[in-house]
Amino acid sequence: GLLVAALDQFLERRRTLAALVAQGTPRGVLARAAMLQVLLPLLPGVALGSVAGVLAARGVYGDTAQASTSVSCSPPAGAPQNWCEDASHFTPMIDLVRAVPIPWADLALLGGGAVLATLAITAASLLLLRQSTDITELRTAA
Repeated sequence: GLLVAALDQFLERRRTLAALVAQGTPRGVLARAAMLQVLLPLLPGVALGSVAGVLAARGVYGDTAQASTSVSCSPPAGAPQNWCEDASHFTPMIDLVRAVPIPWADLALLGGGAVLATLAITAASLLLLRQSTDITELRTAA
């Protein structure tokens, strides 16, 4: 999807790009501009998405993990003798409560991978730049 959108963008702007090259703008400048056009909104988007994901996960699941391995049953005064036979009367005994750390390394790897994949796709679309900036593009009808 991203590669098709990038290729379509070059094809739509081929006359403009060809005019820029004809006026002396180096193709490398146009390539860097295209990369920055993708990179500048991408970096804050990945950062905000990572923060929103961490906050949402913490809001839903909390920041501690509890493990219980045993249960107890304490019948109230006057309860029948078979009170503890009903599983709904058992109380779990919490044996372990631990803080769950935020996996910063994994988040950085995932975000960095998303940025690198997007930049690789954009770099692949730059292969069309030379063809789109050919001087003959100025002579063809839009």
